[in-house]
Amino acid sequence: MAPREVRVSWRPPPPDQTHGTILGYYLGYAPVIRKVGAGSPPQYNFTTVESSESGRGGVESEGVWTVSLDDLEPHTDYQVVVQAFNTEGAGPLSPPAAVTTREDAPGGSPLNLHCTGLSWNQVQVTWDPPESRLHHGTLRGYRLEYERWDGWSEASRKTQTRTLTEVLTGLEAATNYSVRVRAFTGAGDGPWSPPTLCTTEEDVPGRPVSVRGVVSGAGAFIVSWAPPARPGGRIVSYTVKWRVVETRLGGGHGREGTTTVAGTVTWVQVDNVLGSLVEVEVLAATRVGEGPSGTARVTLTNTVAAAIYSTASTIRAERGRDVTLPCGHVGQPRPQLVWTYQGRQVSGEGRLVKGDGGLVVQEAQRQDSGNYTCTVTNKHGYDHITHALTVLVPPSAPLVLASSSSERSVKVQWKQGDTGGAPITAFTLYYRKDHGAWTQINVHRHAHDHVLQVIRAIFFTVSVWEGGWWTSRRSAPPRLTLPQPPPTQPLPNPQHTQPLSFIERLSVLSINNAL
Repeated sequence: MAPREVRVSWRPPPPDQTHGTILGYYLGYAPVIRKVGAGSPPQYNFTTVESSESGRGGVESEGVWTVSLDDLEPHTDYQVVVQAFNTEGAGPLSPPAAVTTREDAPGGSPLNLHCTGLSWNQVQVTWDPPESRLHHGTLRGYRLEYERWDGWSEASRKTQTRTLTEVLTGLEAATNYSVRVRAFTGAGDGPWSPPTLCTTEEDVPGRPVSVRGVVSGAGAFIVSWAPPARPGGRIVSYTVKWRVVETRLGGGHGREGTTTVAGTVTWVQVDNVLGSLVEVEVLAATRVGEGPSGTARVTLTNTVAAAIYSTASTIRAERGRDVTLPCGHVGQPRPQLVWTYQGRQVSGEGRLVKGDGGLVVQEAQRQDSGNYTCTVTNKHGYDHITHALTVLVPPSAPLVLASSSSERSVKVQWKQGDTGGAPITAFTLYYRKDHGAWTQINVHRHAHDHVLQVIRAIFFTVSVWEGGWWTSRRSAPPRLTLPQPPPTQPLPNPQHTQPLSFIERLSVLSINNAL
């Protein structure tokens, strides 16, 4: 039997007590209310079982009647009574029989989900159980799912516990995480709670990467670097330390030095160095402190070979914006500079080489995505770097299907196509009941189906964060056997409904949003 269903069997009254022809039975049921001092009789819900009725029950062998009651509450104690009736009216109630429905998955999500940062790699999550009437059984524990809030993580992580709290470990510093929880019984999992935001504390940064030095003139060099792979928070400064480890004859001045620059700077020029070999250290710092150093060595020469001090990078940019790909370089004589895109020399409208060697991709479009290589050459040397550019666009409309439809509900399923280069952050369903107002439901980005009740028509949109705004695309409605809305009732434009308020929430909370 299903969790909301019980089977009730009984025998007719003895022939000498029927007092006529039994026309049917009144079948009553009521949940058992266990309250201190409760003395009032049960308030039974009655349904009629007629002798001529078929399909829902009937007479079995030896005159036993069997009827199934449905639409009950799972894991609930009920009292059931039966009352025969004939043309003169109803007879007495049978003695009540006790029955308990089976367990079901919880019908509600955990409440009051809350998160507290414990350290740079740990957060503690707490919650309350679902409403007791929605337990639908004995709660055996809770499942948690968490991932980076910005959606760029490859996959979500999962854990479970029997308590109302869990410490999540192995996280990244100064990072926002989306966490959701659901309860489970022996019959299955309940619905997920709405996700909440968890933020880890800052830490000292990792070491700067791609540290290199290039000769820029007589007794001069440029040292450059890229930010740490694990920044540990907001980089507030970089400190560059250098010291001469080999000198020319007569050297003795300018043996070491230290320079501190802002956290947005990625190169420094050092002049008036007397020496032939210089060792360089670069250290990043957050408000927590300074991290380990990245190092490099520079051999000072009398010639200045063509060299690039900008670092290769992976760049994500919103469609329609100008994107600058840096190619800071040195060389005497002045190097010849060439940009190539996907192996072919850059040319045509929409791409401009600046005086400092940087390439501007104007009003970038999806087709501008790819690898861009800057090459510099003079008689003393050759160098090159490659930038990988991804231009982000709104996702394509999902393919929406309707299955398991009935008079009261329809299960909507969908499949996402092109994501536009960015992770899907949410799905939004628009629907309406009868001829009422359109209703909007935000669905988790990992979901692929949703059950809607009393549906007339369904439209589906996908929304992504793009350049400071939510951009949405709307699919065509699925083909349903249920009536469609009249043409005079347009669907609200998803770009001007709830996603605008969602912007306020994400633009404030997603401080590490990759877009």
